[in-house]
Amino acid sequence: MAFMGSGTGGALSNPFVKNLTKENLAQTNCATYGGIIAKCTFFIAMVILGAALSFVLDAVSPTALLIGAAICGICFLICPFITIFARRTAPVTGSLTFISLGYLVGLIAVLVPEYRGIILLAAGITVAIVFSLQILFAAGVIRVTAKLRSVVCTCLLTMLLSGLLLFVFALIPALRPVYLVVATNPVICIAISLIYIVIACMCLLSDFYTVQSVVEGGLNKSCEWFVAYSLSYTIVWLFMEVLDLLLTIKRLSDD
Repeated sequence: MAFMGSGTGGALSNPFVKNLTKENLAQTNCATYGGIIAKCTFFIAMVILGAALSFVLDAVSPTALLIGAAICGICFLICPFITIFARRTAPVTGSLTFISLGYLVGLIAVLVPEYRGIILLAAGITVAIVFSLQILFAAGVIRVTAKLRSVVCTCLLTMLLSGLLLFVFALIPALRPVYLVVATNPVICIAISLIYIVIACMCLLSDFYTVQSVVEGGLNKSCEWFVAYSLSYTIVWLFMEVLDLLLTIKRLSDD
């Protein structure tokens, strides 16, 4: 199958799989690669649906467009946390998350038409990266080891702490110049975007490993939704980082 690669340490060595309860193990009706891919495709389709919805509401009225943006903004902030802590809600909360994100991306295209080409380019680059990494993983060229997973966790924690630190800097007048240097300097922004893209790629590889572990570990088909949600979320995150990089480069070239 597409996700089947060399793996490391057996399917159940994956911490994600270990944390699932025994009721998720099944002799029949097990999770499959096809089921996960289908659900992942569904979530990505929700992103496209959300983007299309922004154009529809723009044709209705600016007020409807702004109301939709407010609702989607709230959903995008709340639904991921619900999904993480209540995994069985993934089909619903996951759909709302991706529709909301698609709407917000579409909103950018509606408000700034010249960005539409960049958004499509970012989508194309994201697809190329995803398929390239998947091929390398399936061929065993890239192995997801315990060390790589530890690096991913460290990077994500560092991203979170650095983001909170910058937020604090933005609130304190004496430290606000530091925040402005980081937030407005195009060279620093490009460097940060490249780092985030690398981290997103490592997370994507980790998700491929999780997909493999869930299927080969014989987990119940109900796990497919949350695994597909995690994979889709990483793909969309990668897209957003690529888009941010392209927009920063465009702003730099326009100056």
